[in-house]
Amino acid sequence: MILNRIPFLQGPLDTVAERLCRTMDSMDRSWSQKVEPAAREQIEALWRLSGLEERGQPIPAAYRLFLESMGRDDNGLLEQEWDGFSQPDIDTLLEMYSNPRNDELKERNGLTFLTHWTDATLFLKLTGEDDPPVCFDGSGRGLFSGSFEKYLFQMAFRRAEQTQFLYHILLGGSPQDVELILAQAGLSPSEGGGVRALALFEDILDGYGIEKAWFSDAVQYCGVGPELAVRVTGTWGLNIALSSDHHQVLREAARGVIGRLGHIMVLKP
Repeated sequence: MILNRIPFLQGPLDTVAERLCRTMDSMDRSWSQKVEPAAREQIEALWRLSGLEERGQPIPAAYRLFLESMGRDDNGLLEQEWDGFSQPDIDTLLEMYSNPRNDELKERNGLTFLTHWTDATLFLKLTGEDDPPVCFDGSGRGLFSGSFEKYLFQMAFRRAEQTQFLYHILLGGSPQDVELILAQAGLSPSEGGGVRALALFEDILDGYGIEKAWFSDAVQYCGVGPELAVRVTGTWGLNIALSSDHHQVLREAARGVIGRLGHIMVLKP
């Protein structure tokens, strides 16, 4: 499987941009040549306009490293979120924070870095950490990824599954479906059911030889086996992406998931 030859390297935070470029360049040799960093003046303007300067808080190191490497243009990496109309570039963010109508964004303890035309946003929860968690505000609100570094590699993994395989199946269940899945497993439905169902899903993967990637976390699971790549998201309901070069392997895996979980629908064959 070609995905096994794509380097998803773990390392010190200050090497995140270098490691990410190695991952993306292994799929597209010219990827890192097309990214464009944000200017230092733009980064400082974002710090001021977002209200961080006033609160005496720095831009988290993980995000600043991203801005310094590809904040002006990340060559489509974060635009994959939602339906492809996300706007992660610093020019959009500066315009957004300059608009008085968006003053409420400055009031919460977060730094918005990704916007969508539906008013859904992703933001860094300002915890004082260099690599804080990613949260979302839209159709619900809560944890979206365990850290910004992990989020970047989760998006790289998504690019890999979309470009390196012949076949894909998307499966999904609503929050109500997740409650039924948990009840069926003898677990009490509770807030954050998608996260609990994701942990349940890991048990199912044991039979497929899936190796869990280091950038997985409590709400995003990425893994690779001999003939199958898996990505599971528990931020809203439960969404499962299966990818393979072998159609029969993919169909059998999908049938296995549906058979074990139930209440899961095929969203896209």
